[in-house]
This record gives sequence, C-alpha cells and structure tokens, in this order.
Amino acid sequence: MKSKIKPCYAVLLISFPVLLLAAAGCHPYFNTFYNAEEAYQVAQRDHRKLMRVFPDSIVVTPSEGMAAQYDRAIDKSLKMMEVYPKDRKHQDRAHFLMGKASFYKKDFPVAIGRMHDLQTNYPQSPLVPESQVYVAKSHIMMDNLAIAEDLLLALQKEYPQLDRNQEITMLLVEIAMRRGGRSQALALLEGIRRGALPLEKRLDIILRMADLNYELRQYRKALDLLRGAPRSRKHPYLMYRVDRSIYFCLDALDSLDPALAHLAAMHRNRAYSDQRYEIMYYQGITLRRMGRADEAIAVLEEIRKMCGKAAGARADTASLCGRTSYELALIYLERGEYDKAAVALEEAGKVSGSPVASNASVRLWALKRLKELRTPDSSGRVSAEARYSVAELFRFELETPDSAYYYYMELSADTAADSLRPRALLAAALVARYQMGNAARADSLLAAVISEFGGTEYARRAQIEMDVEVTVVTAREMAEREFRSAEALLENDAVEGVKAFYNVYTQYPDMDIAPRSLHAAAWYTASVLQKNRAAMTLYEELCEKYPESVYCKTGAAPRLAVARDSIAVRRQRREAAKPAAGAAGRDTTAAKGGGAAGNADADDPEEL
Repeated sequence: MKSKIKPCYAVLLISFPVLLLAAAGCHPYFNTFYNAEEAYQVAQRDHRKLMRVFPDSIVVTPSEGMAAQYDRAIDKSLKMMEVYPKDRKHQDRAHFLMGKASFYKKDFPVAIGRMHDLQTNYPQSPLVPESQVYVAKSHIMMDNLAIAEDLLLALQKEYPQLDRNQEITMLLVEIAMRRGGRSQALALLEGIRRGALPLEKRLDIILRMADLNYELRQYRKALDLLRGAPRSRKHPYLMYRVDRSIYFCLDALDSLDPALAHLAAMHRNRAYSDQRYEIMYYQGITLRRMGRADEAIAVLEEIRKMCGKAAGARADTASLCGRTSYELALIYLERGEYDKAAVALEEAGKVSGSPVASNASVRLWALKRLKELRTPDSSGRVSAEARYSVAELFRFELETPDSAYYYYMELSADTAADSLRPRALLAAALVARYQMGNAARADSLLAAVISEFGGTEYARRAQIEMDVEVTVVTAREMAEREFRSAEALLENDAVEGVKAFYNVYTQYPDMDIAPRSLHAAAWYTASVLQKNRAAMTLYEELCEKYPESVYCKTGAAPRLAVARDSIAVRRQRREAAKPAAGAAGRDTTAAKGGGAAGNADADDPEEL
C-alpha cells in the first residue's frame, strides 16, 4: 500500500507563516509516519526484485540493507505512537506497517503479535482482513499448517474479495505442497486455471502446475501445459521461466537434441539477455550429457571468464559461478585431468551459499586422499588395500564410475589380493549395473562371482542381484543355524547343548558368533550343569581368546574376579588357622592341613 501522506516541507514566508504551515498540513506526527512508509517502500522495491529469483517462495531472506530499511520503518512507526499516543489517526496503519516489515524480515512470531495488536485495538479498521492473511503466511512459514489452513478457509468464506487474485488459493496450494499433497495442490490449481485472471497470474499458476507434474515425474503433462502457456512480451521473466521449464522437461525425458535446440533458441532471444550465462550453463551440462565434452568445456569456460571479472557479484550470479566451476570439475575428473579438476573444485568450494560448495569440498578432499593412496610404498608398490580404497573414492566420492570399474577389475584379477578379489568383482558388477547402465556386463560379472567364489556372502549377494533362486549358504549363515540348533538341544539334553555351543566356537573362531557361543557354553555349564570348575575354565578361555569382546568384559571377567577373590579369602583363612593347631598333633595336623591347602590351591570352583 502506497502512502497517502505527503511530506512536510518548510515554507519560508515572512507573513502568516504559522497559518501557511497549518494549511500545508505540516506536523511532525505526519512526517514521522511518512518516513516510516518511505523506508518500507524502499525495502519492498528491492525485496520484490530479489523475490523474482525465487518466485515460488512466500518470502525470501532480505539483504542487510533491506532489513535496515524495515527496521527504520518499525522504529519510525513506534516513535509516532510513543510521542503522540492520543493522536490515533494512522495508528492502525502503523501497526499494519510494522507487522508487514516484521514478516518480510522473517520475524514471524513478532509479525503475528503486531497483527494481533491491530486486530484487537482497531477491530473496525479496513486493514484487519488483510492482516489476517499475513498471520496465515507467518504460520505457514512456522510450519503451523493446520492453524494457517483454518484461518485461510475462514477468510475465503468471509472476505471472498481477498481471493480475487487467487492469493488465498495459492497459499492453500502451498500448504498442500508442504504436506506432500501434490495431487491436492494440482486439483486446487486446476480449479482456478481457466478463470478470468490477469495474464501474469495465469502464467504463475501454469508454472506451479508444471512444477508439480515435474515432481510427480509426469514430464509429458508438464511439457503440454508449458507449451500451451500464453506468450507475452510484457512479462519477459515469466516467459523465461516457461522456456526454462520446457528445457527441464526435455532433459528429464532424455530428449537431449531437442533440449539443446531449445536452449539455442533461448540464447538468441534478446529478451533473455539478462539470463544469457544461465542459458549457457544449461547448454554446457547438456553437451556433457551428450558426450560432447570439448564443446561443454568451451561453453563453461566462457562463463568462468565472466565469473573472474564479476568480483563481488550478486548472490544468484555467484551461485551460477559455483555451479559452473563444479560442472567443469566433473568433466575434468572424467577425463583424468585431476590438477584442473582440483582448481575448479577449489573455486566452487569458495562460493558461500552455493548449493555445490559442500560437495566440492568433499571431492577436493577425495582428490588429495587419492594422491596419497596412489603413492608407492618403499618397495615401489601400491598395496591391494590402497588400490581398493582408490576404487571406492572413484565410486562414491568422485562419482567417476569408469575409473572405479577399472580398479575393481584390476584387483579382481590380482591373485596376490585373494581376500579382496570376490569383493572387488562384486563391486565391479554393481558399478556396471547401477552407475554405467550396462546390465549385460553386470550379469556376466555376477555369474563369475557365483562360479569362482561359491559359498561366500559375495556369491549370495550376486544371486540376489541377478534375481535368481538363492542357493548359496554362507559360513555366517551356517554358524547362525548351528547356534540355533545348540539352543534347541538344551531343552532335551543340556550336556549335548553345551557341546554344540563349544563346537560352534571351534568351527568358526574368526566370526563374531565365536565369543557368543563360548560364553553360552560357559554360562549353561555353570547355571544348568552346576559344574563350576569346568565353567571357570571356559570363561578363562573366552577372555584369553577374545579379551575385547563384550562377552568377556561384561560376562566372564566379573565371574572370574569373584571366583578368584573367593579362593583367595579361603586360602587366607586356612593360612590363619595353622598357628592355632596343637603342638602335640602338629605333624599330623600339618599333613592334614597340607591336604586342605592343596585343595584350596586347586581353586575348586565347585564350592562357589
């Protein structure tokens, strides 16, 4: 809302100055509020330009300069009300202005509070209905969707004129989208699309519908909507958004030749001169997808030159520069030009707020780690473990599947790397299937895993990947089966059950199930068979073989400590009883006492 208050100017006349000033309406009260509205309008003008970059957002974080102007609007409004509390003219507008300024600053609870003050203190103000819209927007931004929806539906019913430009309906669409109800949002938009709306609003609705269909992977529907959108030279940015969305749909449909031709037409369109470099960026990534790496590099490097000259560029340009450097880095990685890739990744990582900055930092770390791993050791070789780590870096961090595949295959053929061969061969098959899109090669490698490494967990995974009957039983599965069999034996024959637990331990000593089985054998020996000496021997073996296992630390070790303490106490008591024996029978008693001491030294756990 633009101010209806005019600023007060000094009128320098010798005669009747007071009368003329009064006639001009000059009063500090009005001047103060005029300054408040002026500051708000300055912030809004710049903020609307920023929000054009994010057209589907309810509000975008303002720059520091915009926020300062909003603060000035709030301060001036507060001053007007504090200095002139009895003059209530325009005070409803001051509350409304402060509420809007707080909303656009993204101080949503404060915005709600100020709008509620307006509604409470000035219930007859014509600004009350619109203030409720800002309350609803604030609740949406705070994720209080149910509150916002109830408020908007009530406004739609009581004040239908507020929805004449479909603002309330569009907010209900936003709520549906935030709840994940894309179909509901589409239904709402379809209901208003064919209405008598201004061209700008119709285009906005079509774009929202196309975006929703795109998210639902209904690319053809989105494309039909966009191609049927009305065209207008009066709205070049909206036209650009339509054409850009058409490109996204063609790209999603893998129609790369039509997509590239569409981008070329956009590049020739003078109305899109402000978006020239963004269009070139899409040309670069499309050329890369088409395997035309040299052409892609040429286009992206041209953008990169612009970025080098545009120091201190605005946020959207900086983001484009970051994405361009990142895309270049990916191409250089695919070509094995790691030094060039590192430079491009450093550039991408320096762009604060860029969506690729974090990924660029991870890949830069991966490149440095790659260099370390590929450095030969003192014998002039790179170990199998290091080469496997190199393959993993290429696969997961650098996303260069061809290089990962090469290293996996090299390892799978290296007879000196027996422990890694089945794992590497399976990994090569997975890369071929899921990252290189070569199902035939993947199936061939999976069959080789099953053939060469039958009985392993890798062969079992290969059968699962090939979607065939799983016949491979791994050693781990066998161990688990035998452990469950031991548990079942306990119900009828505890001795045989304990033996079965001990057999699991001896057959699979290097698996996690071994300490678990040995602990079970010891526990049932003590608790069910009541053979404490044998149980203590088993507990000692458990802690000797697996000192760091939880079964030793929390199961065996405390029991062994108690047993040893008890034996030590009995030994001390027997030693203390020796002097009390009569001198006459010392030899005989000593002999008998020696026998008792011998039993104590034997650490007989049967007494525990």
